[in-house]
Amino acid sequence: AKVEETVTLSHTAANGFTFVKWVKGSAWTDATVEGGKYTLTTADGDAGKVTFSAAYELTTTVYAVTDGTLGNAGGNVQVKTDATAAATSTAKWQYTSATEKNTVIATASAGYSFGGWYTTSALTGEAVSTNASYEYAFGTNGNHVYYAKFTANVYTITYKDGTAVLTDSSLVPNTYKITDTSIKLPTYAKTGYTFGGWEMVGWTGSEHGATLPTISSGSLTINKAYGDITVKATWTTNSYTIEYVLD
Repeated sequence: AKVEETVTLSHTAANGFTFVKWVKGSAWTDATVEGGKYTLTTADGDAGKVTFSAAYELTTTVYAVTDGTLGNAGGNVQVKTDATAAATSTAKWQYTSATEKNTVIATASAGYSFGGWYTTSALTGEAVSTNASYEYAFGTNGNHVYYAKFTANVYTITYKDGTAVLTDSSLVPNTYKITDTSIKLPTYAKTGYTFGGWEMVGWTGSEHGATLPTISSGSLTINKAYGDITVKATWTTNSYTIEYVLD
């Protein structure tokens, strides 16, 4: 090309990246080549060569998946440290280097646990990271999409008669999740007594801001993640009649 000749720049789209502009130079901040056309100057001729670079953007998007369903009931995600925590989060970056890094963040809600970052919404295969804060390099493959796995914790329900732990297999359910808002508790029998239901053991109200699980009409109502729960059987002693017969 000669001085005062106009050159038209062309490029092949990079995998997964979004083309933004041409620059005269090699950095994003270098002068933009408007419309991809550049007229060579005397200074360019004196320099002997001109460098043009295609500038790209890449996008990272993160999603929360709770118990297999897209949504943030189990926790929130952030596409970068200063992003708003939500069910999904996305951001764009000026692509400057394959080694440049970013960190995505997952924060589990009460009653749930984080189970890893995946590259598919089905959460199949091996997690790319089991750390809630996952640092990855931009690499050379363009856009990134990650899914945070959140799973409802399983808590135990222990049944007692006085101080004795009951192990009868009929005493089910013996676990619960935060999603089980109302749990029908079993009945129980003991010779010489009438079963009066179950009552909570070891709760004063201070543990969870005075919001306690309650038992009414044989059902346990869950308002939040309380952790493991113990219930105790209540009884009424049966009364029997003694009949005397005189011969």
